[in-house]
Amino acid sequence: MKKIQISLIAFLSIWSLAFTACSDTTDPVIGATTPATLVAPSPSEFVLALENADETMTTLTWNKADFGAQVAITYDVQMDMAGNNFEKMVSLGTTNETSMAIKTSDINKQLLNRDQPAGEPASVEIRVVSSIGTLSGLSNYESGLSNVVQLTVTPYSGEKVYPMLYTPGNHQGWKPESAAPLYSLNSDGIYSGYVYLDGEFKFTSQSNWDGTNYGAGAAAGQISETGGNITVPAAYYFAKVNTNDLTYSLRPMAWGVIGDATPTGWDSDTKLIYDPGDMTLKLDIKLKDGTLKFRANDDWADNFGGSFDNLVAGGDNITVTAGSYTIVLDFSKPVYSARLIAK
Repeated sequence: MKKIQISLIAFLSIWSLAFTACSDTTDPVIGATTPATLVAPSPSEFVLALENADETMTTLTWNKADFGAQVAITYDVQMDMAGNNFEKMVSLGTTNETSMAIKTSDINKQLLNRDQPAGEPASVEIRVVSSIGTLSGLSNYESGLSNVVQLTVTPYSGEKVYPMLYTPGNHQGWKPESAAPLYSLNSDGIYSGYVYLDGEFKFTSQSNWDGTNYGAGAAAGQISETGGNITVPAAYYFAKVNTNDLTYSLRPMAWGVIGDATPTGWDSDTKLIYDPGDMTLKLDIKLKDGTLKFRANDDWADNFGGSFDNLVAGGDNITVTAGSYTIVLDFSKPVYSARLIAK
């Protein structure tokens, strides 16, 4: 009888271990044993100003998260309005470091996008989500959430205004007031930007014909204040103009979207088409769950990633969810951006 009892206990122990192992295999829980600790900035109140748009509002720092092993950790800095419990959060960026500089214009844009009135203080909350691999801080990463810090931020109205050079020509009816602008981001007489050109055109210093109107110079790549029309083949160009030494360059740029979320994966681009109505590039496409980037001329020399509302040269892949969309790529402003419009 004693042998039967021992055998029964052994059987139940083995069955229990097997059940536990099965449960652990089918429902793993991965999380940071010690989440990142976000340090509250001092001061915590900020009044933003247009003239400081390109400067750092504050630099956030945090202690390194601990996943119990030597692994590469990605930190996602997230922001939401106070009281939303991060249900409408936006990512301010990701990094593998334990600090991130927050740009004044980035915070200002997020507040204005949420209809926060300029000149009025707003309470925002910021946290850091730690993750490893391609996984991020969702249900099985609850321990990867940092503490929340609250900031009071007063936004300014409008965007920073840069000196502009306009590109009227045959492609848009010779109307400087509606021509695509090039921007001098350093206010140094050097302008750059994207523009569709088709045939003859000029560069103008004003959105009319009353300023300096630059035409063709004595040699290729040169401009003149008294020159005739510049002639180019039809294409979407990246233009760069130096009004100090009267030179310019034009690079044809055929932009497309690429990534495992697109129909052709990472093998080839799916081309976007220029829309003269709003001077953007557009594409109707069916996407899968995954990531994508924008690149030009089927080559990685020129590519953008990061986030849709602030595209960064060489930035990270952008995560999207499956669906039918119109992609809108907008190079018409100093801060490049894109939109996904569900169909």
